[in-house]
Amino acid sequence: GFRLDQAPLMRLRLVRMAADRHVFLWAHHHLLLDGWCVPILVGELIACYNAALKGEVAVLPHVRPFRDYITWIGAQDRAAASRYWAERLGDIDTPTLMARSLPVVQGAPGKGPVDLEIGAELTQALADFVRQHRLTLNTVFQGALAILLSRACQMESVVFGVTVSGRPAGLAGVETMVGLFINTLPLRVDLTDAPLADWLQGLMRQALDQDDFAYSSLAEVQSASGVQAGFQAGGGLFDTILVFENFPTSDDSVSNSIAGDIQVRTLEIVESTNYPLAIAVVPGADRIGIRFYHGATVPAPAARRLGLMLVDILRAMITGATTSARDLPLAPWPPVIALPVADAHCLHHRFRAVAALQPDAPALTALTDRGLRQGSGMTYAMLEARANGIAHRLVQAGCRPGTLVGLCLPPGPDLIIAIFAILKAGGAYVPLDPASPPDRLRLILEDAQTPILISDAALVTGLDSNACNLITLTDAVAPEPPDVSVTPDDLAYVIYTSGSTGRPKGVLVSHRNVDRLLTRTANRYGFGPQDVWVLFHSPAFDFSVWEIFGCLLHGGRLVLPSALLTRAMPELRQMLFDERVTVLNQTPSAFGQLVAHEGEADLPPLALRWVIFGGEALDFSDLRPWFARHGDQCPELVNMYGITETTVHVTHRRVTAADCDRPLSLIGQPIDDLQIHVLDPKGYPVLPGLPGELCVAGAGEIHIDYHTGQLTCQGVTLKEGDSISINGST
Repeated sequence: GFRLDQAPLMRLRLVRMAADRHVFLWAHHHLLLDGWCVPILVGELIACYNAALKGEVAVLPHVRPFRDYITWIGAQDRAAASRYWAERLGDIDTPTLMARSLPVVQGAPGKGPVDLEIGAELTQALADFVRQHRLTLNTVFQGALAILLSRACQMESVVFGVTVSGRPAGLAGVETMVGLFINTLPLRVDLTDAPLADWLQGLMRQALDQDDFAYSSLAEVQSASGVQAGFQAGGGLFDTILVFENFPTSDDSVSNSIAGDIQVRTLEIVESTNYPLAIAVVPGADRIGIRFYHGATVPAPAARRLGLMLVDILRAMITGATTSARDLPLAPWPPVIALPVADAHCLHHRFRAVAALQPDAPALTALTDRGLRQGSGMTYAMLEARANGIAHRLVQAGCRPGTLVGLCLPPGPDLIIAIFAILKAGGAYVPLDPASPPDRLRLILEDAQTPILISDAALVTGLDSNACNLITLTDAVAPEPPDVSVTPDDLAYVIYTSGSTGRPKGVLVSHRNVDRLLTRTANRYGFGPQDVWVLFHSPAFDFSVWEIFGCLLHGGRLVLPSALLTRAMPELRQMLFDERVTVLNQTPSAFGQLVAHEGEADLPPLALRWVIFGGEALDFSDLRPWFARHGDQCPELVNMYGITETTVHVTHRRVTAADCDRPLSLIGQPIDDLQIHVLDPKGYPVLPGLPGELCVAGAGEIHIDYHTGQLTCQGVTLKEGDSISINGST
């Protein structure tokens, strides 16, 4: 580097690589001169060299001194410049920070720039586009970057830096002057509904108007904006600049002008910048080079991905001249795939079939707070008979297909009996967790308007449940279920969302949706009678749907710990060992307690085959201690993602020890009868790496809020034949 208090600010060095090969290094501080000056000085250097070969002294043309430019600046109307910048930037109160919005890509920051090249075909298409719409190539690149920033930063008005030559046309001889003329100024771009070609022409006119004030210092310009001083100290209005180089100096042009036998094989200009992202565009005869200078905060892979996005936007612009920049589709819809559709069954019909195959197999095991077994457990035949008995009572109480039945019971066999009884009677269960605040339970009862409530009188005291027909469980049994015609499209349950973003919403889920979830994941996991599951979650949390039906419809044994036991260490770990649990479903935070306990002592091995995560974002690095102790082969750990509206799970990804070094919580691939799309606010697919809303299409239906009948997602453009639910509907 250079120190400004120590001359000279330029260094020249000739390095002998071989007898006939040399490297000439010329380094200088940007304060001395800009890129425009390089071909001027190289030309003069060659002229001096050619003259020296002849024994002559080169006669160089007269060049106007740089001080004349300084004098010219002093004569400009600074007040007019201040008014212009205040008008353009005064209402901008948020900086456009691309580096913070870039996709997180694993990789080292890297030291060198990232280079991409636009091939001949796209280069010619851009040239035709520019000529057809009377634009400049520089304007097209400015528009493409503005669109990219808008989509990445989710902003309708963006600001980025553009470099201007700073050489005023009214100053005679300025084109051959040597010094620092180049300037970086903010370009504010508003994404509008105007056709793309018209929008670009307006952008070109704006850039021409801005040239009148190209002498303004960046500090003065930024002070005219509404961005707070704190942001300005941290980087100002923007962190990305676009440099359109119009002073190319080719190897051939230099070689051809040198006398004698010298040949210039490579001419390379290396620059550095203090911006996190600087994009240099170098047009060529039939190709366009794009160089990305990236700071320490931007890994080289992220810079390369950014370049690919920019090229994709340029392609979209060529074919979208009549589309607005705001609505320009940047990525094509993926091809329509014929997703598999399985024959659907009612959940209680599947359970009855399993009970007929293995009537004496253990179905339920209840545990005390200390992990001790309560009684001898319940077989499939016993569970079927008990559920049949309660189902008959529900039918007598008026339960029919579509009837919502409130269910407020603590964890235990009665809870499972009641769920299957409700389904056999044709109803849909509405779970109410006794541990929930009374206000939430009252809200659900009021909203769902359940005519029947299965509970204990002590549990519903103060819940205004008088409008419900209260049914308490008895030991009644029946060999056959009631004669009720239930179809797979009838409701199985209504679970209310947390209400974290407003009023809780009731999500209606059919038998078909739960059945397809289990059917489409069966080959992946191989669940069966050999498995022991734990009902770890409240029935009001849809993870319980996966636990209850995933276990009992595959013939497994379901362990029912008390609510206290699910949160107690070391009793919980001992329970997993004693009951030989093979399938454990956990939120990452709950599993963290088990991981911490595992490291405290030399414990006997568990029988786990699967640990399945859901309900929260999984930080892979938190699993390092687990993998260090158990490896990543047995049990297998799987990250599953989904929301209540999409029937528990949508995607799955096996987690390995290598994932602990990944910066993201990856959710994997969709279940094979679903598709996932990341869409922008207009409902179009986003470019890979840009943020958007995750939408789900396929076998799952769009679920609606019970009672209001309103969609749980809004603002999505649906393709014909697709069903889509948006993440975050709570």
